[in-house]
Amino acid sequence: MKPDELLSLQDVQRDMRDHFEGTPLDMTADMTAGPWGMPIRPLPMHFRSSDSVDFYRERPIATQQSGFTMTCQMRGWLPDDVGGVTWFNCDDADMVAYVPLYCCITQVPDCFRPENNPRTEFSFESAFWMNNWVANMVYPRYSMMIGDLRAAQSELEGYYFADQDSVLAAIKSLTPIDRRDYLNRKSIAYADRMMQRWDRLAKYLIVKYNDQVVRRTDANGNFMRWGYDTPGYDQQLIDAIAPATGDRYRLKKVIERRER
Repeated sequence: MKPDELLSLQDVQRDMRDHFEGTPLDMTADMTAGPWGMPIRPLPMHFRSSDSVDFYRERPIATQQSGFTMTCQMRGWLPDDVGGVTWFNCDDADMVAYVPLYCCITQVPDCFRPENNPRTEFSFESAFWMNNWVANMVYPRYSMMIGDLRAAQSELEGYYFADQDSVLAAIKSLTPIDRRDYLNRKSIAYADRMMQRWDRLAKYLIVKYNDQVVRRTDANGNFMRWGYDTPGYDQQLIDAIAPATGDRYRLKKVIERRER
């Protein structure tokens, strides 16, 4: 399929985060998305109702089962050691910020090293677990919380993309060995910056959304000691309640019972 126009690296990364939004397969567009428009579904993708009707779900492009995600950038007009960049992170493409790692590096950033990413034990040194920590807070209350994740994601990736010109300028006068050392340090610094930002994001989310409410902030973005909002459910779930439950939750029925 030929695209209508040339795709940028950011276009490809954005497509990697897709859940068919705005199409007939939109994962957020009906009551199966739950109270807050969750675009992912638990496995299995096939399931059966109590009256033996079989159903299935599509698998979105971005999925919670991802161990890692990457987009590879190849720029043949540049020196080999800087021309290739793997924009990488662990976990779901929708939930992470892509970190640029140059193809010449000889040191893996600590947060991506296998020994720091155990599958069966949480670690603050692990990119996989830091990303999963945030993602698994956001998934159940997606429409409520995704804006905060998007802000952190855009902040990080905006910084990385903006910094690429300075990287290319810095390597012009360096020898191949010095270039490799410089790009090692850059890749490690980028990964460290991501880990620090995601640590702040996780702590921010637990404070802001504690106990199913949304804590208010002042004009400077600082949390207020008192004051919170109660956003309730997505409208599509509210509209599905009466057909599924009849009069069980209708306020009129409760009032009539009390009047008797």
